[in-house]
Amino acid sequence: MTWFQTIDAFLASACILFVPGAILARAVGARGMAWLATAAPLSVSLAAVGPLAAHALEVHWTPVFLAEFTLCAAVLAWGVRHVFWALRPRIQRPRWALPSKPVFLATLGGLAFGAMVITVRFMRMFVGPENISQTFDNVFHLSEIRFILESGNGSSLSIGSLSASGPDQFYPAAWHDIVALVVQVSNAPIPVAVNTVDIVIGALVWTISGMYLSTRVAGMRPAILLMTGVLSGAFGAFPYLLVNFGVLYPNFLGIALLPAFVALAADVLRLSVPSSPGVVKGAILLAMGAPGLALAHPNVLMALGAFVVPLLLFWVVRLIASRGNHRNLWTHLAFSLLALSATGLYLALLALAWGRFRPSSAGSFWKPTQSIPGALRDALTTAPLDVPLSWVAVVLTAVGLVAICTKLDRLWLLGPYLVGVWLFVVASGYPSGPFRDAITGVFFNDSNRLAAMLPVVALPLAAVGTVWILELVAALIPRTIRNSRPVRLSMAAATILVAAGVGLAAQNNSIQSIQDQTILDYAVTPDSPLLSPDKAALLARADSRIPIGATVIASPTTGASLVYALEDRNVILPAITSRPTAEIYVVLQQLPELAQNPAVCGAVRKLNAYYVLDFGGKQILDMTLPFPSSEALAGTPGLTLIDQQGAAKLYRIDGC
Repeated sequence: MTWFQTIDAFLASACILFVPGAILARAVGARGMAWLATAAPLSVSLAAVGPLAAHALEVHWTPVFLAEFTLCAAVLAWGVRHVFWALRPRIQRPRWALPSKPVFLATLGGLAFGAMVITVRFMRMFVGPENISQTFDNVFHLSEIRFILESGNGSSLSIGSLSASGPDQFYPAAWHDIVALVVQVSNAPIPVAVNTVDIVIGALVWTISGMYLSTRVAGMRPAILLMTGVLSGAFGAFPYLLVNFGVLYPNFLGIALLPAFVALAADVLRLSVPSSPGVVKGAILLAMGAPGLALAHPNVLMALGAFVVPLLLFWVVRLIASRGNHRNLWTHLAFSLLALSATGLYLALLALAWGRFRPSSAGSFWKPTQSIPGALRDALTTAPLDVPLSWVAVVLTAVGLVAICTKLDRLWLLGPYLVGVWLFVVASGYPSGPFRDAITGVFFNDSNRLAAMLPVVALPLAAVGTVWILELVAALIPRTIRNSRPVRLSMAAATILVAAGVGLAAQNNSIQSIQDQTILDYAVTPDSPLLSPDKAALLARADSRIPIGATVIASPTTGASLVYALEDRNVILPAITSRPTAEIYVVLQQLPELAQNPAVCGAVRKLNAYYVLDFGGKQILDMTLPFPSSEALAGTPGLTLIDQQGAAKLYRIDGC
């Protein structure tokens, strides 16, 4: 399959990620950049909460249900909004003014450049539309999508066990629910849907989200929109790192949305430069999008909570320092006390959530990777872990830090930046212990997840820094000359050329290096940990060799369990973390005793598992999940070899 043949999957991905949220955001009254930037967050919220409602109503999660759920939510929001206006007739309703031509063209140009760069990079990383990430977590991710498609259940509260008959188990499934919808709409294979959804998230959702945060700092100016777009693909830590490491698809989706949520928080606290969308509307959009962020991944919601702390403190200090419109000291004191109380309550609730909503200590096993000075260097240069340093990103981010310090109304962005740096330094550089667990246990103590969050603020800083340099250069031209039409047009053309040059320069060895690393995880080679060419060829024939409804005895650590996700055949263990039952333990450990041990046939019958996929003894990450050796299976009476490709073999159990 070629990328050209995936156009329908791309269109389905873009529509599902933007259209439902755009309808809901418009019903709330969002306009302009706020409408564009909140479309994806609200779509994710609808695609995450919708499956909960579908499961409660005992109906399947389908595109039709998403459309109905979106319509109900939009009608409710529209009704509440118009009731509000009916009760407040004296307040003039804001009119939707079309953006100016320069703003529109800059938005379009920046988005086109950023989206094109990220799309090309991802296409190269993924090698082909049907390639999968051959990493530990991906067996679970692919199997969960298949489970949603088969069961119709996409509820994050119940599908973590990947079993319709097993106990309910939480897992944030927003990303999986979206991919499942794309499969249903486009009829694309699961790997193709995964890759196209990820490209749309990286190319469009992330770029637009970053643009929105930049405009909250520097205003709706053509240059800031253009620069943010061209720099959106300039950081190796995001959007590229998480499709290489893990893979961490849920975190990938959540972090792509995060800049828009930080921007909405700035809107609510009146820290942003533009007035739109306003305090009330911004709070509504923030509240409506929060469930989607939580169900993309809860630790991204916790990161948002941490990023908001300095914004809240900045707001309180500014409120106390200025009497504003208050006519007397007592009114000012009352507002100040109210603000302090609200801030204290927020900090208390965040601390409570930080301590309770976290993975187990066993799941937070990641160790520090370097010294504290090394971690600080990596964070400040936005070149964490093995991502090579990019001098373009370093210099522009540093200039951006200087630029926001020159204006008090921009200084609030420094807070989230320092929080992101601190969290990464703690996870990556601090020694293991109670302090590190308390601070970064929420993120599994995983440096990679926190590394990917560094560009959330570094991107708008780099854009602001670039524009600030352009402003300093423009200030050298006398104002009388600068205001003439020919000079303005020349300056606009120069800005476009600079933007293109900066964007191309940023696609340097740093990005090329992580691209080359990622290709190794997606390429199908004889040494691939999950799917070699022989294994992939054998799986491709499973549809004609294994009857529908049959269950396959297979090891997830060798890639054999991918027959469930890729070929829609049941397996005893759909994921590496699946918990074996007593019967599964019997077949895993005693299958070669098929002819002598009656318990083996009893387990086979109970599991309805009459097929065995042997993908050899090589297990991913050198794991040791019990499974009969190839030699033992080949010498087992009652097993009939029905297909083989190289060392990969498919047996049928005829001895039971």
